[in-house]
Formats: sequence, C-alpha cells, structure tokens
Amino acid sequence: MSPEKISYFVLMGDSLTDRGTIANKYLWGCIPMSWITGLDKKSPDGRFTNGYAWSDHLSAGIAEDFIIKEVGKEYKMDATDISDAVIAHDSKVRAHVQDSYDLDDDLVVRYKGVDFVRNYSEGGLSAHDYSWVPSSSLSRFFNRMVVSTLEEMREKMIKYDETHQVSDTQKKSTLVIEWSGANDLITVNERPTIGEAKKALKARVENVEELIKKGYSNFILFNLPDLSFTPMYQQKSEYERDNAQSCSLYFNERLRIACNELKIRYPNCSIECFDINSLFTDIIQHPLKWGFDPEKVSTPYYGSEDFYNENGSSPAKGYIFWDTIHPSADMHALLAHHFYLKYQFKYNFIAPDFLGESQRKEASSTISELRRQFIQEYGTRLAKDKNSFFGSLYRSNIDYKNASLEEIFRHALYEKGYRTRASITHLNWIDKKGNITLKVPPLETAKMVVEAKEGIRRDPPEEERISKRI
Repeated sequence: MSPEKISYFVLMGDSLTDRGTIANKYLWGCIPMSWITGLDKKSPDGRFTNGYAWSDHLSAGIAEDFIIKEVGKEYKMDATDISDAVIAHDSKVRAHVQDSYDLDDDLVVRYKGVDFVRNYSEGGLSAHDYSWVPSSSLSRFFNRMVVSTLEEMREKMIKYDETHQVSDTQKKSTLVIEWSGANDLITVNERPTIGEAKKALKARVENVEELIKKGYSNFILFNLPDLSFTPMYQQKSEYERDNAQSCSLYFNERLRIACNELKIRYPNCSIECFDINSLFTDIIQHPLKWGFDPEKVSTPYYGSEDFYNENGSSPAKGYIFWDTIHPSADMHALLAHHFYLKYQFKYNFIAPDFLGESQRKEASSTISELRRQFIQEYGTRLAKDKNSFFGSLYRSNIDYKNASLEEIFRHALYEKGYRTRASITHLNWIDKKGNITLKVPPLETAKMVVEAKEGIRRDPPEEERISKRI
C-alpha cells in the first residue's frame, strides 16, 4: 500500500506546541498574557522555551522538504545541488526558496500562500474542561477559568473549516497532531491523580471521534513524558515523584490502548500514538549520548547562572529543560527531528500545489477568490489588533470588505496601509520588497494599473531626479 499523501497539518495542544499564541493574547481584552506568564522577560520568541518550539521546527522542515522536492523535480537537482545553488545565490533556485514560508504568524504557516499548517495550541490548555469547577486554591480556580480547552480548540478548527470551505479531499490529506493532558495533571489540579488522567484521556479520545465525524482521518497522538523527571518534581519528595511517575505511565498505557481501540473502531482511519516518553527517558538517562550535560539534567536553564548573557543570547547549551517543566529549544529541535524520521515514510509529505495544481491555480486566479482571501486575512489581523491592550485606538483605513484589487494594492504600496501590506505579503501576493510573487493575471494587472497611475509621483523623469540632486 502506498503511503497516505499529506499536504496539510493541524496541530492541537498546550504550551509544548504553542508557537506564540498565548503571548499574543490579552486577558479580558486588556491584560497581556505575556506579562502573566512571564514570557515577555524570559522567552525571545513568545514560546515556552528559549527559542523555537518543536512545532516551528516541524513546520519549517516540512516546508523545506516541499521546496527540495519542487526544485529537484523542475531542475533535476538533488538536495546537495540545491544547497550549493542557494549558497551561490542561483536566481532560479532562489525564486523558489525566498518568501516560500515564514514562522511569523502563530496560528498558521503558509507555503506559497496556502495555509498548510494550522496551530490550535495555547499555553495552559487542558484536555478536560475544568472551567467553573471549584478548587480550594484561588490560583488553581483562576487557571481553570482562563485556560483554553481541547474542545474550544476543536470549535475554532471547525469554524475555520466552514469559513474557508475546506473540502473533504483536503481533510483526507490533513494530518492532525494532538498533544495535551499534562496541564490536567499539574496545572489545574493540585497533583497528578489517576482520576484526572482518565478525564484527560476521555477528552482526547472524544476529540478524535468528533473530528472523524467532520471528515478527518489521519491522527497522531503524543503520549506524555514522565513528569517525575522534570525539575519541578526532582525538587519534590520521593513520594511526589513516585506519584507523578505512576500517573504518567498509567496515562501513557491507557492512551496506547485507546489508540488501538480507535484503530479497530475506525479501520479506514490512520491513528498513531507517538511515544515521546521513551525518547525523553533515554535522553535523561543517557544525556551525553544526545549532546546534553549530565550535570544539568535536572537544572532549569531559566534562572541559572548561564541564563544571563551579556550579548543577550540564550543558547541553553547542555540544558534539557528551559524551566521547571518545559524542554529547552535544543530538546524541541530533537523532538521534531525524531518525529519526522518516524513518519516521513509512513506518510508522503507533498506540497499542496502538487494536489490538483491546475485546479488550485484556477481558483486562486479568480478575482472573487483573491478578494475572499484578503478579506479573511485582513479581518483576522484587524480583530487581533482590536483585542489588544490599545484595541480601541485601532481602526481600518480601507473598506476591506469591498475593496477592489487595485484599491488593495494602492493602499498597501502607496498609502501606508501597513496592515493591508502585511496581509497581502502573508498571502504571498507580493514579497517584502513589493514585487509580485503569486503570478496570476488579476494580481499582475491590478498592480500594473496602480503603478501606471502612480508612475509620475513614484518615478519622476531622470532629468528631474538629477536636478533635485544638484
């Protein structure tokens, strides 16, 4: 049987997968969550680590794999030839690589204008919904009230599908990767228990089944690392460590069984359980083998003497943990690498362009489709601005829901429409210098018309430029 073709990815989870979402969020519309979480002082990129998260590394790695396959097919080049061409600034290869993707948006990663990775992950997320559940601890009750849940993320995902009219074909070529449950054991509850593990497991299984009903069929569920190995529990009593370990192992065994049961119940679906715990355990027990410092195994990087560097960098060299519970950026990179190695042959990761390329280009080239993309992108950015601390000060200076392509280009390129420009750059209509990158006639024509109308003001005659310099 040939591997399932996968061109789209949906990531669901908590702080381990969060690409900056909680850092960009405002509590009650006015209090930055980056202050509450402390990310503004200890994280350079809004992630719960000292750099990029595993989800960033995976997204970038797959996008680069797309590029290599594309360029290799078109120019008959292998990966080494492509690397040499990039270093040599080969224009034909550079055109494929430059602005093909970026990691600036915490919610999506686009490959040549297509949302190929969607991220529904937030720091603090719990699998089970604990909101309004009483607690003897005021701080835990507050956490239960403000953290997101797996169900809420699923609702956002379904809303996106409806808004963007995601087809059944696209859903069949989407891999849903879900990793949650740790906060159910250590954040919204006083201590890990078997009872809370069961609730989290039930929520994760329900999430898969609900998404199967919506047409998704490819799933990978991560198990939990042994929580007793984290600095948080290494600082506690042996009793607490044993309890954390037994709950972690129970959780993982029941998740394995649940995945097997789901496979039997849904034989036409691909449902995998990724054993991250075995990797974590091996790294902690044999740190030198993996390039980590044995003396730093249980030491969090944040707060250590190595954390404060005069040059402002934060390499966390030799550290497994960033803080008392979250992995360092090196660990995140290692996790993404092992995930890719395990599944690169089970699935055929192929760029969205290769799935019905002619149909996608035809749809993208229509004016109505281009305007729909812009309205969605601009509206998302405007809503994010209005939900920020100074949200009441933000407004739109373009009638974005009714703007023509010419009006969009004029506002973006000549009227200081920063939000408009950011939107069409992210949609891959233009590059960062304002040059057309999505080669479709309606865009090229609209930009040409605007440039013609703006030509005198933008490009005065050569003799006029010379006289002004004199």
